[in-house]
Amino acid sequence: MNRSGTDLRIRGLVSLMNHVRDQLRVGVQGNEARELRALVREGLRAVERLCREHGTTPGHLPAPSRRAYEYLSGLDLSRLPKPRRAAPPVREIVRIPGIVSTCNRYHHKFRKLVASGSTPHSSDDHEIQRLAGDLRTESDAIAALCEDAGTTPAALPVRSRYGFLWLKFLGNPQYLARHMNTLATLTREATRLMAAAVEYDHDPRPTLQCDLFATSVLYRTTVRGHSLQLLANEGFIVAPEPVLESLAWAGLGLDDAERARMRVKQFAASEPFAELQAMLYRALSSPTQAARGQAHDLHAAFVRVNTAYFSGRVARPSLAWGRTRTLRKLGHYDQVRDTVVVSPVLDDRAVPEYVIDFVIYHELLHKELGVALVNGRRNAHTPAFRAAERAFTHYHEARTFIARFTHP
Repeated sequence: MNRSGTDLRIRGLVSLMNHVRDQLRVGVQGNEARELRALVREGLRAVERLCREHGTTPGHLPAPSRRAYEYLSGLDLSRLPKPRRAAPPVREIVRIPGIVSTCNRYHHKFRKLVASGSTPHSSDDHEIQRLAGDLRTESDAIAALCEDAGTTPAALPVRSRYGFLWLKFLGNPQYLARHMNTLATLTREATRLMAAAVEYDHDPRPTLQCDLFATSVLYRTTVRGHSLQLLANEGFIVAPEPVLESLAWAGLGLDDAERARMRVKQFAASEPFAELQAMLYRALSSPTQAARGQAHDLHAAFVRVNTAYFSGRVARPSLAWGRTRTLRKLGHYDQVRDTVVVSPVLDDRAVPEYVIDFVIYHELLHKELGVALVNGRRNAHTPAFRAAERAFTHYHEARTFIARFTHP
């Protein structure tokens, strides 16, 4: 949310509309109806309050926010559709030009940086920090254009969708540093192997380009004239150097490459590669799927908390119910993956809605306030954090319930 009049932008309102629309498409049952009504009413009240504070009205909001408000305010909350078995219709594809060319531009930048020899990189490097900031700006702009169109990046065409995910992924300095170090190693190995092959065959040496990208294949080699491009899957940024050497050997199609291909395929079947792939492609699935539990919806809780306590300014992290029913740790915010995971032990109708909201609020405070260094040690629960935590409306009730729930 920022500025006033027709410049007032209320972040999260279009997301709320899409969430409500998705639920109405599949139908609403039991407790979900009460929660959905409360979610819509709270969202509308928040919009009207923000408009009053900025001296405007919902009718003067930018078109996407205005349409979302009109949709939500026009709902008949007394007559919500019952669940049905039919799957929700697929949204129309939204086309945003320039995403693929933007990715190609960054490939060129990365190759130049590797050629300069300034490796290894770390997430603290000034150049990595600057590039990661540029990449975040690119992915945020794409996400905003999708939101203005009333949809999400999941509705982009395949190549653009992969491009968006790649730009967003590399907006994290830690992943970008890994990407650059892997690209440097792969380029070095491919250059060495190709030079040896050229010397043996007495053929002219082609121009070599190595790239890593969010692609559906493990690797692909393209030859155009005297130019050779080796494109490898982004998942290999977690591969050890011997695997990267095999990847270069297999990708260049050198003699007796079967052993190299087997090593590449074996690593692609490993847990580190699978985890990286899941992390990279998480946004391809509906953001509400992993967040929707049997009794509580984490996405709905995020919308409530973000609207009530952060004026809608917090970008939605990935939200998911965990796999382990733990009472020791009810929630966790992973800063690297920008993910909030909540213990499934709380996905129970006996747990009040305000407890779920409190856990989400707690984790969003971690996202907003970060980690402080005190005497060389990381401290996430600083006095400022604790003071902000107590601003939660049902703070004492939530803490009391959690204490009794975790220590029966």
